[in-house]
Amino acid sequence: DQLTHHPKHIWGDCGGNATVLPGNESAHKQDWNNVKINTDWIRSQAKNSTPFFAYQGFNIVHPPYATSEEYWNRIPTDKIEIPKWKPLEELHPCDLQTTMKKGCALPDKYLQSDEHKLRVRRAYYAMVAEYDDMVGEYIKALDETGLTDSTWLILSSDHGDMQMEHQQFCKYCNILPTTHRPAAMAAVEHWLQPDHSLL
Repeated sequence: DQLTHHPKHIWGDCGGNATVLPGNESAHKQDWNNVKINTDWIRSQAKNSTPFFAYQGFNIVHPPYATSEEYWNRIPTDKIEIPKWKPLEELHPCDLQTTMKKGCALPDKYLQSDEHKLRVRRAYYAMVAEYDDMVGEYIKALDETGLTDSTWLILSSDHGDMQMEHQQFCKYCNILPTTHRPAAMAAVEHWLQPDHSLL
């Protein structure tokens, strides 16, 4: 019990109390700023036929869980599954250690509540929705410049998120929600033909 609840052993806040900014005020302004810089640059590349490479590292989707009312309201709560938590004494020792480190083993009724788990998950999905809109700006720039059919678009992440599964948020464990990395790719069709190699 001392290890589980002693503040010196805790560096997390079990996902905190997700932030929802009023209206359409984004909590991820730097990401949006970088989207604009890159898409403006892509539009400038349409003036010549020189191959180009554009990259953006996003801070969204990642704790701290923060979004705006616009994206928060896009997520229907009745579609969100709330994970059930086992009693601490039933957790695998590795799960217990990480749960404790993340602050999810604290005797705080709100942190243990379905309301808290739902709020974290809803904010996470809202950030995914905002990220989707950011990607949409890249697709719009490619469509407008006629570059869509000659450009590879690759989306990836360095890790997943526990989303309150196994009494955890964020990453820092070897459980599937963390180790499963989202990825998607829109390929240039002629490069997928048998006579072309991707290597």
